[in-house]
Amino acid sequence: MSKQDKFKSIPVSVRMQESTLGHLEELKDTLEVNSQAEVIRRSVALMKLLADRIKDDGMHIVLEDDKGNKKELLISGLN
Repeated sequence: MSKQDKFKSIPVSVRMQESTLGHLEELKDTLEVNSQAEVIRRSVALMKLLADRIKDDGMHIVLEDDKGNKKELLISGLN
């Protein structure tokens, strides 16, 4: 596979609820990216990383606030 083939873009059509589209737009602004596609690419990359760490390595995701309070994040289908 050539480098050009590896990074070839393929158009995809997705149906989603209006609320999800709203979240996508909010994330686009928060992440300061130019497109919804970039938000989706980053989201897929993050989910892949989390799935690999949880499934393959037995890791857990823990969120900690600035006061040191911790909560485990459970993701449906992974935990």
